[in-house]
Amino acid sequence: MKKFLPIFVCFLLLAGWIHTQQMNLNDVIKRAARSVEEVLPQRAMVAVLNFVSPTETFSDYVIEELTGELVAGRKVTIVDRRNLALISQEMNLQLSGDVSDESAQAIGRKLGAQSIVSGTLTNMGSFYRFRVKVINVETAAIQTQVSLDLQNDAQVAFLLNGSPTASGSAAAPAPSTPSVPQPASTPTSTTYKVGDTGPAGGIVFYDKGVRESGWRYLEAAPTDFTDVQWSSSSIRIVGTGTGIGDGKKNTQMIIAEFTRLGETSRAAQYVAAYDGGGFADWFLPSMDELNVMYRNLKQKGMGGFSNDWYWSSSTYTVSIHRGHVYRQRFSDGRQEYTGIGGSATPCSVRAIRAF
Repeated sequence: MKKFLPIFVCFLLLAGWIHTQQMNLNDVIKRAARSVEEVLPQRAMVAVLNFVSPTETFSDYVIEELTGELVAGRKVTIVDRRNLALISQEMNLQLSGDVSDESAQAIGRKLGAQSIVSGTLTNMGSFYRFRVKVINVETAAIQTQVSLDLQNDAQVAFLLNGSPTASGSAAAPAPSTPSVPQPASTPTSTTYKVGDTGPAGGIVFYDKGVRESGWRYLEAAPTDFTDVQWSSSSIRIVGTGTGIGDGKKNTQMIIAEFTRLGETSRAAQYVAAYDGGGFADWFLPSMDELNVMYRNLKQKGMGGFSNDWYWSSSTYTVSIHRGHVYRQRFSDGRQEYTGIGGSATPCSVRAIRAF
């Protein structure tokens, strides 16, 4: 009996070692990012292209987090995903699905990237295999491939719209119907084009071509708020963005600051309180979102816009001009930032939402 004891102990140690190799999702992503950085030259231009998994939610999360880790590492230069989305739309590719090496090369060349990063998730029963590979844009050679074992824990189960399984049992496939109630803004597989009526009864005015960060389309409310102040005075809000995709974050920042200062009934607050179509996720458009709405709807005679000035959620954040706010005149498309105190001037507001 005693001679079997060392063997049994070794088996337990081996089982424990195997178990410890199964990491949580955030650690897996960090390890993958470091592995990518190890094989690439300093300041190499890299595009995080796609990640194939059972759900877009999981894929989007991995892409965003992996991109963030590579940016934080400060070794490589990451291609802006907005440019990537435009290229994929032009090439009619869905980045949440599988992309061939040939298509990846073509995308990389258009973006000026030197390397492309992609990945996959494979169900291994009681855990998942998380793979990331890097290919050279010019030669299509695989520069590195890392395979890591991912725990099937609560975070993974949530992102896969399922429930965590007991250790040692097979992981259940993601159910076709989520097991928990989803918010009204949860997107469906329906596709839209500019000018279509959106889920909230507004007008679709932008399609980035791929679903990432939880959205693909922008929808404008069917009507304006008129004669609305941006603020009562020159309140300085630093850190807002001007790009497509920045409006929601901008609006949240503005409302938080206005709440602290006791501002009420301002443009961002009107929009955030709006519940058109039964949705409560409306926000004030950024400067670029406002301009796309002008070009794709107002200039084409859609949306019932006036020729008034419309407020954006973007502030001018350079030196002493931090109190300035961008707006756009819908009679001719002119954009400007207001002077000191100009944010108290009444303008029109059109709420938008992403889905």
